Amino acid sequence: MEKLNNKSVKVLLCGAPKSGNYLLFKIIKNILLQNKCWRSFKEQSGLGDLIDNEFSDYKYHPEENCNDVLFVKDAQLFMRFPSPTTKYLTIDPQLVISYSSLLWSHNQPELLNIDDFSSVTHKFYLVRDGRDVINSLMHFVTNPITLKRYPEYRIVDPVTLYEDYAYFDRQVTVWRDHVRSIFSLREQYLLIRFEDLINNKKNTIERIGNYLGLQVQIEEIMQKTSFSTMKKQANEHVRKGKQGDWKNYFTTIHLERFNRIAGSELEMLGYELVDEL
Repeated sequence: MEKLNNKSVKVLLCGAPKSGNYLLFKIIKNILLQNKCWRSFKEQSGLGDLIDNEFSDYKYHPEENCNDVLFVKDAQLFMRFPSPTTKYLTIDPQLVISYSSLLWSHNQPELLNIDDFSSVTHKFYLVRDGRDVINSLMHFVTNPITLKRYPEYRIVDPVTLYEDYAYFDRQVTVWRDHVRSIFSLREQYLLIRFEDLINNKKNTIERIGNYLGLQVQIEEIMQKTSFSTMKKQANEHVRKGKQGDWKNYFTTIHLERFNRIAGSELEMLGYELVDEL
C-alpha cells in the first residue's frame, strides 16, 4: 500500500441526492482524520464558524460546518450554504479545492468532468436502489428542517407528496439521468453501493481504505458511523438507514411509473425489478 502525504489525497464524492451520501462522507472523513489527511475549506476559511454561529438552525447535520459541497451550473462552481435566502455561494473554485481534501457534489458525474477537478486523486460514486432514493427524498423534502430552509415548499407530509404523480415522475427522471451519467465514466470512479455500507460495512470500509491507499482503524469507524450514533447526531437528516422501505409507500401506480421511467437503469445497476407489490 503506497504511503500518501497529508496533502496528496483529494477526494470527490458524487451521488444522486438521498443515496446515502452523508454516511459515505462520514466514513471517508474519518479515514482521512485517522491518517491526518483531513482538510476542510469551510473550517479553514471561517465559513464553518459562521454557519455554526448564525445558521445552526438550518443545518441538516453537524458536518454542514465542514462539508465542502460544490454545485456545478453552466460550467461554474458554487458552494452550498445552509440558509433560506443564500443557498449557494459564488466562490473561487480553486480556492475551495486547494484547501479541501474531501469534495462532495450531487451533480451528475459528467458535469463534474471539468478542469476544476483535475487535482482530484480519488473519485467515489454512491449508488442506491432508486426506489429507496425516491422514498427517502419524499420524506426529506417534507421534514421540518427542509421546510424551514426552503420556505417555498408547501407539502408537509410524504403521503400527500406521493399523490403528486408529476413530482414523482420528475424525481425518478432525475435519479435515472444521474445514474446514466456514471455508465460511461465507471473507470474513473470507485462505485460504492449504499446497501453494502449497510449489510457488508466492514469489508466495504476496508475496500474504501485500500482504494485511498490509507490505513484504516475499521472498528473505530464502524462505531462512529453506526446508525444509532448518526441518528443521535442528525435526527432530522438520518431517518431509517435501511433498504426496502419504499414498499411501505409505493402503490401499484408508483411502481408502474418508476419501472417505465427508470426500470432499465435499475436493472443495469444490479437491482431486482419487480412488477407488483
